[in-house]
Amino acid sequence: MKKYAWTLAACLAAATAGADTLNYGLVSLDVAASREITRDQMVLLLNIEAEGQERQPVADAASRKINAVVQAAARHKDFNTLLQSRSTHPRYDYVNGRRVDKGWQDTAVIRIQSKNMAALNAFAAQMQPYAAIGNIHYGVSAEAFKTHEAELTREAIRQFHARAQEVSRQLGGRGYKLVQLNIGNGRGGGQMPVVMMAADAMAKSAVVQESAPGEAQIRLHIGGQIQVQGLD
Repeated sequence: MKKYAWTLAACLAAATAGADTLNYGLVSLDVAASREITRDQMVLLLNIEAEGQERQPVADAASRKINAVVQAAARHKDFNTLLQSRSTHPRYDYVNGRRVDKGWQDTAVIRIQSKNMAALNAFAAQMQPYAAIGNIHYGVSAEAFKTHEAELTREAIRQFHARAQEVSRQLGGRGYKLVQLNIGNGRGGGQMPVVMMAADAMAKSAVVQESAPGEAQIRLHIGGQIQVQGLD
């Protein structure tokens, strides 16, 4: 019984000593690496609309416009085209508290994404007979983001290591051990809306717009915990 009690006491003492060692000299650090990169991707939203008294002719007119845009976009291999939404609904007003039907309206939104900004701007101008520009915005493509994220990760890890060494030195330690490391997501500021115009405003002109994508800042955070070695 005495031997069992001695063994249990020794185990508890070892566990306590291990916990003290683990919790001793712990420091939490946080660093971030960032850079400005050119937005290399353009997203165009085209609005299509048809109105009339009868539902079916209105729907057919909208379908013809949609087909014209989609078929034209399909000739560009570097365009990624999506019919983002479409809806048909009645139009009406209220006169003296009574609803007055005014026919039907069919609306659709087509989203086109491409790195070929010049071609997409020209396409937007060519499609004015069928659709109006609803929105244009620029962003960082997944490929560009992945490349820069890898570089930012290396830079942030170097910063973390340098800061950990400096903290250890300032505290009078002899180096450090890494306890935990968390690497954040670097995406941020990738999208920049640049154009939002009413349909009738854009329909007045088919002049090709110049691209002005600007730059985006991507930032990657690294947080972690170190244990400073050699503290008295």
